[in-house]
Amino acid sequence: YCAVKEDIVSYYPKIRPGGILGGHDYIDAQYAIDRLGTVEDWSKCEDGSIHPEAVKGAVDEFRQQHGGLSVYVSNEGFP
Repeated sequence: YCAVKEDIVSYYPKIRPGGILGGHDYIDAQYAIDRLGTVEDWSKCEDGSIHPEAVKGAVDEFRQQHGGLSVYVSNEGFP
């Protein structure tokens, strides 16, 4: 969550109008645990904070803060 949020905040200003910001693994922490096991906890940030919404939450939160930007999702099969 935290690293994704930092990346989006850093790169969004560099995108020109009509541009695209790409990413992958638009999922929450539980989805990752269900497929990868508990080896990696996508809900934990380096500062110790917990965000079970993980990547999906960081993207969705940013979208809400910026007027509902579009998200296009493909089904690539994770992992």
